[in-house]
Amino acid sequence: MGILRDGLATWMPSLVADEFELSNSVSIFTAVLLPTFAIIGIKCASALQSKVKNELLTAALIFAVSLVCAAVLLAVFYKSVVVSVVLMAFITAAMHGVNLILISRVPIHYAKYGKISTVSGVLNAFTYIGAALSSYGFARFSTEYGWYFIIGSWAVLTLLGTVVCLLISRRWKRFSEQDI
Repeated sequence: MGILRDGLATWMPSLVADEFELSNSVSIFTAVLLPTFAIIGIKCASALQSKVKNELLTAALIFAVSLVCAAVLLAVFYKSVVVSVVLMAFITAAMHGVNLILISRVPIHYAKYGKISTVSGVLNAFTYIGAALSSYGFARFSTEYGWYFIIGSWAVLTLLGTVVCLLISRRWKRFSEQDI
């Protein structure tokens, strides 16, 4: 999630400038969309969680939405800068939603063990390790393999996030219901 959330926020202006040959000011302006979409993503994730009542299933559903966006982005990337930017903004917004669920909501279930801060800190650390990896990795792999490869890696990461969260969601539901 950190790779996608912070990686897209960091590299979207470069991607747009490189692939669509837009000026730096226009490509940087595209990044202005991200905070607006992030707020929407957080609100949607919170609303979804209140209906699903299972943090890992909620995260899986949000990752799945991101997977669809990444797949569509792969199909339309060179055809439309506007659609591409909107899809990247959706992926980023979704990752802000996953962040809310995994970093803020999951640790609450560890209150009876006195481990809320520990769990939140460990999850947050992994998020920022992912963010750091994307800063270096996107630059390296985009020069070696191109941005289309990077977008493909986003699809793979969202698929992995979906699968891992789905696999854990049933066990998580049993665990999280114990502290009610």
